[in-house]
Amino acid sequence: MKKKPFLILVVLISCFICASCVKTPESIERDGINVAVESTVDMPEAMDQSLPMSQEIQSSLAALPENAVENKNKEIILESSNLYIEQTVENMDGNKIVINGAVNTGDVEFVARYIYISKPVTEKIREELFQAYFGERAADVNYDERNDLWRVDNSSEGGDYYLYTTPCPSAGPTAFGEQVFQIEYRAVDLYPFRDNLLEDASMSKANTTPNEAVELCDTIVNAMSSLENMAVDYVHAYGIAGRRPYYKIVYKRYLDHLPVTGYNDLYFLVDDNGIEKIYGATYDVEKIELEAPILSAREAVDALVGNSTLIKFEEENSIFVGKIQLEYIVVNSTSGDTYVTPAWRFCIGDTDHKMNVLRDRILAVDAVTGEIIQEERGNTF
Repeated sequence: MKKKPFLILVVLISCFICASCVKTPESIERDGINVAVESTVDMPEAMDQSLPMSQEIQSSLAALPENAVENKNKEIILESSNLYIEQTVENMDGNKIVINGAVNTGDVEFVARYIYISKPVTEKIREELFQAYFGERAADVNYDERNDLWRVDNSSEGGDYYLYTTPCPSAGPTAFGEQVFQIEYRAVDLYPFRDNLLEDASMSKANTTPNEAVELCDTIVNAMSSLENMAVDYVHAYGIAGRRPYYKIVYKRYLDHLPVTGYNDLYFLVDDNGIEKIYGATYDVEKIELEAPILSAREAVDALVGNSTLIKFEEENSIFVGKIQLEYIVVNSTSGDTYVTPAWRFCIGDTDHKMNVLRDRILAVDAVTGEIIQEERGNTF
C-alpha cells in the first residue's frame, strides 16, 4: 500500500504528561442510555483548508531524536481534532461516500499498535460467570462431558434451561484461535436480526429502561476479573411488529482511552425478565512501538479517495458519514498475525441515531498501513 505523505509540520510540540493508568471513559446519554464516549468537537466556522502535504518530513524522520514518533503522533492527533471535513468520494461506478462531520479524537494523546493474543476460556472465567449470573444456584449447574457443555434446568418443560458453551466462532472473520464463552436461556427466541432492530432505544416497548438493563449487565462485568477496563459502547433495541422487546448491550475494552473493536465484542441480551444471553471473548495484548507516525485524519480521507474502487456498497449507491473517529480495531494481517491497530473510522449514518444503529458496520482506514478496513462486526446472528 502506497504511503501518504505527511503534513508540513517542522516544529515538534513539547511532550504531554500522560497518565499511567487507564482512565474510565466519559459517558453521555444517547438514545436514553449512558454510553462511553470521547470528547466531541465543535464545528469550526470554516472547513479545513490544510496546505498541500510535503515529502520532506519522511526523509527527516531518521534524524529525529528518541520519542520523535510519539511526539509527532501527538501533533497529528491534535491537528486532526480541530478538523471538520466535508467531502464527497466517488468511485468509477458512480457510487459515493458523502462525508460531513467533525473529527473526534477524544482524550487521546498517543497511540501504539498491539499484537492481539487470543486467550482460552478458563475454568476461572466459568466459575466467576456462574457465580455472578446464577448466585446460589451456581452449584446446581451440571456438566455434560459427552457434549462438553454445562446446563442448569428450571423445570421439565421444553427449553426451560440455561446452556453454557465455549465455541470457536466460525461464521465470518475472527482472530485465529479465538474462543468465546456464551450462556443463554433456551426458552426464548429473541430474533437478533437487523429487520428486528429499532431506530433508537426510546422506541422500545420493554418495561425495563435501557439504563436499568445496563446496571444489570454491570453487575456481571464488575464481578469478573477478566473483564477489566470494559465500558458500554452502544445499546441497540429490538422488537418490531409485536416481537418480544429486548436490548443488545455491547461492552468494549479501552486502551489508551480508545475503544477496541474486536471480532467478538462482549454483549448481553436483556429483556423484562433479565439477562437472557451473555457472549464474549477475552484477550491479551502486547505493545509494539510505532516506527513511523500515523496517518492524519486528512490523509485517511486521501487514502479513502485513492482506494475508492475497493469500497463495497451492497445495495446502496451512497454511504453517508456523520463523523470520523479515532479508534482501535482488531485486524488480521496477511502474515497470519492479528493486531490491534489505530484506525480512522468513518462512522456511517447522517444522524446520531443512524450512526448508533450502524455501530457494528465498519468503514475505516488503518492509520498505520493506510489500508481499508470494511467489515461487519458484532456477531449479529
